[in-house]
Amino acid sequence: MANWTLKEIIIVVCLSPFIVCYYITLEILTLFKTIFHRPPPPAAPAERPQVHIGNEVIADGRTPYEDAVPCEKCREITLENLVADNGFMHYSSYGSLESSAKSGCRLCAIILLAIEKGVAHQPSGAFNSFRNIYNRDDFVFLEADNNCLDNFNGSSLLLSSNLVKINLRNKVSHAITPLTVISVYIDDGPIMSDPSPSMRAVPPIRGGFAPALRMYREFQTPEAKSGLIDWIQRTIENDAPSVNKQGTVARSTYLPKRLLCVSWDSPSSAFETRLVEDISEIPSQQAYICLSHCWGSQQYYRLTAETIGSLKSGIEISKLAKNFQDVIELARLLRIKYVWIDALCILQDSKSDWEIESAKMGQYYKDAWLTVSAGMSKDGAMGLFSKRDAHGLPLIWLRPTKIPKKSYSLFFGLDPVKPSPQCPIRTRGWTLQEEILSSRYISFESTQVYLRCGSVLSHECGRQEDLSKDQSPFMDGESMLQGKGWLEIVMRYSSRNLTQESDKLPALSGLAHEYQARWNGEYLAGIWRQDIWRGLLWRRNESYTIPEPKRPVVYRAPTWSWASIDGRIEFDDGNLGVPSTTTLDAVAVQLASSDPMGQVSGGSIRLTAILVKMDQYGNIPNNLEVRLRKVYDVPDEIRQDSQRREQWLLWITWSSGLIIRPALNSVMQEYERVGYFSKLTDITIKRDLAARKSSMFPIHIPTATINLI
Repeated sequence: MANWTLKEIIIVVCLSPFIVCYYITLEILTLFKTIFHRPPPPAAPAERPQVHIGNEVIADGRTPYEDAVPCEKCREITLENLVADNGFMHYSSYGSLESSAKSGCRLCAIILLAIEKGVAHQPSGAFNSFRNIYNRDDFVFLEADNNCLDNFNGSSLLLSSNLVKINLRNKVSHAITPLTVISVYIDDGPIMSDPSPSMRAVPPIRGGFAPALRMYREFQTPEAKSGLIDWIQRTIENDAPSVNKQGTVARSTYLPKRLLCVSWDSPSSAFETRLVEDISEIPSQQAYICLSHCWGSQQYYRLTAETIGSLKSGIEISKLAKNFQDVIELARLLRIKYVWIDALCILQDSKSDWEIESAKMGQYYKDAWLTVSAGMSKDGAMGLFSKRDAHGLPLIWLRPTKIPKKSYSLFFGLDPVKPSPQCPIRTRGWTLQEEILSSRYISFESTQVYLRCGSVLSHECGRQEDLSKDQSPFMDGESMLQGKGWLEIVMRYSSRNLTQESDKLPALSGLAHEYQARWNGEYLAGIWRQDIWRGLLWRRNESYTIPEPKRPVVYRAPTWSWASIDGRIEFDDGNLGVPSTTTLDAVAVQLASSDPMGQVSGGSIRLTAILVKMDQYGNIPNNLEVRLRKVYDVPDEIRQDSQRREQWLLWITWSSGLIIRPALNSVMQEYERVGYFSKLTDITIKRDLAARKSSMFPIHIPTATINLI
């Protein structure tokens, strides 16, 4: 270097940062490739693929997997040490775990990925907390999860869980820091008491923990269908031992007006189904299955005045939509003789029949032995038994290890397989009450099959959840109804879509009937009179701007009802604090059908409350000394108001109310709702009335009596 020129030295100094960055980049890419890279799978062989060492993904008709290429510590993992009192000490530090993942252990890599993903989903400060985890010299422990359902018939019930908790344990204080979970699976058969090749229950090993079963990708083989039926029957029998496999159950004598008979008694009936309209020929205690499904835009065979004759005589099952074919096959496999499907049991070209039957649909689903949901089908074409997703990353296969008299393989998954909130069935309005009112509800989805009995959700793989405390797209309808959770029901319902705009209230009619049977009360176009103030204080959910909220083309509900717009809504929380100046003077709703919970043709509320006029720009008078948050129901209708009608603030509570304006073509000086407002202030509202009044607005403002339509 002594012979280098000044120019050469300057060039080397200038380039050195780039050279360092180059090598650092190479190191990062090498690490990324070690943890995440998989070579492309080879062409599918003619036979079932054999397992090979390496990172080849194995697809054998069930959830795909790949070899763990385990490190020494991972080879020590067994079910016994996962359920031990203190769990299994996997590595002495997070850094050691990371080093093993870099060295090629796929199981360590999936554990590392689960930790980083779990921390990334934490609230603010997650990055700092992750750095703290990375820098800590704590043990990394794996420990089986315990899942307990409290207050189950006055006691506790252990639920099956296949989750393994990943914890940090301090080497000095032994304090535990929970990080995340991974899931563990086995193949059905070898570890179970009954080694038959079906989806038998995996007996809990300890505290409810049991590996889940690696699931079939589709139910096209007799083996897969036999396992599915066995699992359904066992789960239902555990829910209600009095129910036998022939479908007779102690229940009400309330049967639907029409049912499909799917009897398998004769050779000809194996390919046919027929409509039974004379219910007297069906025993009153005979069970039936209901179908919950998305109609879609295609026109499938359905019940009309033209087709009712052929349906009563018997029709080939192959002529029906795939959803209908599959639920009939499922009913036969379960030995249930009758099925109710709305498209085939309600006259689709008769308005009177539809009005009568749609009002009873809630009762039909409530009394059904089982409701079957075609969860992953956006129309009638997909059916129940279609091929399902591979659930993201393949499972990691830990080769067989020995336990007394048995050997088994373990498969580890990055994420527990969960139901998807975006499942097609959860986007439709009618299906909400069908799920909530059903005492048993089975949903065939793209992830797996889920069967809810009461508040316990059983997964096809074997895991169970307590819906009363676990976050889930599935709903514990009984808890909602027992807890008077009408507003929660309405919020969930408002996010769903309807093909017919006029169905907004009818599609919730069954739930409204059930709610009234439990709690009484007067139903006012989607709002209960006993909770009128809270029911009026709904607002558009501003977190969802697409699609934009809109009003229906044809009148559907008074503007003060949430049913008057299409779009997600929410309600005020907590105690409202309604002042004595706010009173309900009269209310009237005009029905459009025989169903008191169904369509309406009009409605008005006469109330007295404090009324404050806004200026032409939508601002409130400065002398009120209060800042407001305004949420218009349908912003476009305010922008497009050519007459620029004056707007008023109608104070329902001390802190919130409705934005109203004069209705067009009104002969009685009526008003319509156009929005919601609430107070924005840093002042803490005290409990005493005087403090409330002085902190909100001048109490000298007079009240007014108005008609709201």
